Amino acid sequence: FKQKTAYEIASCLVGSEMCIRDRLEGANLEGTKLTGALAEGTAFSQTILDAGDLTGADFTDAVIQPYVQKGLCGRKDVTGATRDSLFCP
Repeated sequence: FKQKTAYEIASCLVGSEMCIRDRLEGANLEGTKLTGALAEGTAFSQTILDAGDLTGADFTDAVIQPYVQKGLCGRKDVTGATRDSLFCP
């Protein structure tokens, strides 16, 4: 089993947004910029906590464990619509 890197993640461009439709569980996301990403329906593991920038990312219907969601909600780059999509308190 080869671990995926950020460069191997399946993605597509939809207008000006990056759209991710993949299982990113176990993918090395350290430093990955997910600025403006549409991560609809994507399954994430705790490695999403290592991502470099989540500004404007949409996690609607993403599969994220509660402890990971709590960690994401504590990030300074998780604001506005990104917070809403994560159901942050």
